[in-house]
Amino acid sequence: RSTIDDLLGPLRGTVRTETTAVLAAIAELTPDPLLQADLREVVAARGHGLPPWLHSLGDTAVTGAVEMVHVLGDGDDVIVGVRVPPDHEFTAVVFIDHNLGSVAKDAFVVPEGLDALVHQMRRLNDDPDTEWRALDRADARARLVESIDGGARTWPPFESDTWPSRRP
Repeated sequence: RSTIDDLLGPLRGTVRTETTAVLAAIAELTPDPLLQADLREVVAARGHGLPPWLHSLGDTAVTGAVEMVHVLGDGDDVIVGVRVPPDHEFTAVVFIDHNLGSVAKDAFVVPEGLDALVHQMRRLNDDPDTEWRALDRADARARLVESIDGGARTWPPFESDTWPSRRP
């Protein structure tokens, strides 16, 4: 099994703007404060001109969550809005198939905010048996984690044009 050190070794050894950007992203997203401080020091020492937003990835926030459910209960879409500072927004949509055991079956990311995407989806879906409900962020996370983990244990693994490539 690979470790974070297996990943970081080559990135540390290759002094290019691209590898510095990856190290900066890892520094902002890691929960390990020692690794974060170490990587920030490496990035600063390299002096590459990186986009300002890269240094604020740690301030990325979920703006809200919505579920789209159908009365038949075959599957639900869990829709999560995200804001990356200073003002970039995107929305992730994950389809959870209940006929396969409530596993993540499809996913995509749209480069617009949650409200705009939900408005567009509602406009395009005129099925009276479809409901749209606000979803608590913690509930959205729990449902996504459970469906992704369940899908990872499914054999043979389910694959589509967007899944599991959108998993990260």
